[in-house]
Amino acid sequence: MSDSPEDRLYRIVEEAMCIGCGLCQAVAGREKVEVRKTASGYLHPVAVGDLDHETVDRIYETCPSTRLEGLPVA
Repeated sequence: MSDSPEDRLYRIVEEAMCIGCGLCQAVAGREKVEVRKTASGYLHPVAVGDLDHETVDRIYETCPSTRLEGLPVA
């Protein structure tokens, strides 16, 4: 993987998918990810500790923004 774990975490925010729910903090632990109110006024994850790809994989598996599905085809 060429992107760092932090880059992968921030991609959720950069692609406007983050809803500020805090599941990423719950999955990673507050020592690695904190959900903070940013200058934009929204809650977003901030890497505060050493993230690894395994932790970010778990975040991607849990994050509502990566679990979106459309309506079934009629």
